[in-house]
Amino acid sequence: MNRKLLLAAAFAAATFSTHGASAQVLLDPADECFWAGERGEYDLQEVFCTQRLASSLPADVTAIAYNNRGNALQNLGLLEDALADYTAALDLQPRYAVALSNRGSAFDQLGQYENAIADYTSAIEFDDTRPEAFFNRANTYFRIGQYQNAVSDYSVVASMLPADGEVYAYRGFANARLGNADAAIEDFEAAAANNYNVTAIQQVLAESGFFTGVITGSLDQATRSAIERWVASGAM
Repeated sequence: MNRKLLLAAAFAAATFSTHGASAQVLLDPADECFWAGERGEYDLQEVFCTQRLASSLPADVTAIAYNNRGNALQNLGLLEDALADYTAALDLQPRYAVALSNRGSAFDQLGQYENAIADYTSAIEFDDTRPEAFFNRANTYFRIGQYQNAVSDYSVVASMLPADGEVYAYRGFANARLGNADAAIEDFEAAAANNYNVTAIQQVLAESGFFTGVITGSLDQATRSAIERWVASGAM
């Protein structure tokens, strides 16, 4: 299944202590270097951030403008340019966890998985309160076959976002790859119970030839048995 990456735009620049706490310096509340991205207008966001970077700004605010322009460039598919902006942000604020997580996602999209994991891990070391780096690192671990590590990171995200059904679905597939049918079933049920669109789960199960029913939030015994056979078959 296609696994999305989470990017984080920033509305506040931060100076980071050794304990990951931050003192916030707010940008202009009307700053389109942030809000254009929130609306999905990434071409405009790039323009506004470039304008911000052309002005005289404190180092922490400059770092956040680079990060936000990196978001825009990454969403426009300009991954190398996004990497350059995230790196520029980190040159100014080396402990900038948001930029580290975002640069990791750009490395991830380029298939540079070791670099991605290194950046996600650094982001978590500097700020372990944000789910993006855990979620993205879990997805990378899944891609390279480190399913137990993926389960561990998805579990952290689930503890932060207990009503996010997507996290349970992804963890379910990682548990399935580990051969943990009971855990996979429990996760798929949790995904459905938390309003996750389970079409992706159903599609994978249907393609495996083991299941063609509908997951509604509580799996009947026939469905559980089908998933158990699917996991045992290794046809994932």
